[in-house]
Amino acid sequence: MRAGWLFVLAWGCAHGTNLPTAPPKALVSDYRVGAGDVLEIAVWRNGEMSRIVPVRPDGRVTLPLVGDVEVADQTPVQIGAAIEKRLVGLVQDPQVAVIVREVNASHFYVVGEVEKPGVYPIHEAITLLQGLAMAGGAGPFSSRDEVQVVRGVGVRYRVDYADLLNGKTTMPIEPGDTIYVP
Repeated sequence: MRAGWLFVLAWGCAHGTNLPTAPPKALVSDYRVGAGDVLEIAVWRNGEMSRIVPVRPDGRVTLPLVGDVEVADQTPVQIGAAIEKRLVGLVQDPQVAVIVREVNASHFYVVGEVEKPGVYPIHEAITLLQGLAMAGGAGPFSSRDEVQVVRGVGVRYRVDYADLLNGKTTMPIEPGDTIYVP
């Protein structure tokens, strides 16, 4: 069993300068809506059609006359344009504004030897050190030289906690990342 674990670590490890350093794409480009977010959909000159709606786990919202609308992984501008198209013929000169009222879809996970393991929201660009701070930091019995960030499928970065603390290295956290402190 241990040999398999070492293979996974060796396959996707990175240290120091090989770590990604750019801010997460999802936070620098246009925001993409996800399940759990809350949207305000305002139809100009038509208050009865305007709604504040949560994005369901299936990535859709429901609106009067329009029905279900797929919104997951789309920008607010794209969502507004799609709703406008569906309102043609139902509303005179439809103009729709979509406002993200609550961001609940972007989060990361912290597991292992930390004070408060769990799921944490991402409301702004954060670093690995900030993510660990949110979880109360590495515990007294942790292997601080083997902190790992699991990103996507098969991508692991190993980081020394001391290098994070003294500023030798930094790494942005992206939505869906899992920080593991052994």
